[in-house]
Amino acid sequence: MDSARYSYSQRVISRFFPQLSAPQAVPQAHPPQAAARGRRRHPFLRRLEYIFWFAGAAAGVWFVLASLGIISFQVMQARRLEKLESEISSGVGASGLGASAPMGPLQPGDPFGGNGRRRR
Repeated sequence: MDSARYSYSQRVISRFFPQLSAPQAVPQAHPPQAAARGRRRHPFLRRLEYIFWFAGAAAGVWFVLASLGIISFQVMQARRLEKLESEISSGVGASGLGASAPMGPLQPGDPFGGNGRRRR
């Protein structure tokens, strides 16, 4: 019984831990990983990889273009705001007719232009 257990443990060790087993008589010229890397992959998987690379590149280009559009819009709006602020501070309104008419004091009411009464 001990000999069967010993031979089983030796088989398990040699299978899962080849570096602990006895050295082989014929050394391998190339490691198994190198042979696996040189082997051609399935054509479907290769095409699928190309599709994902293309989709990733397209997503990257889309992100860059969208970011440039957002940044240019923000710069344009900042320039328009500066121009409007400078016109207001100089006393020329947006219509070119001077400052707008003074407003009266603000009153509480409906923010959407109603008459202030609530519907029930």
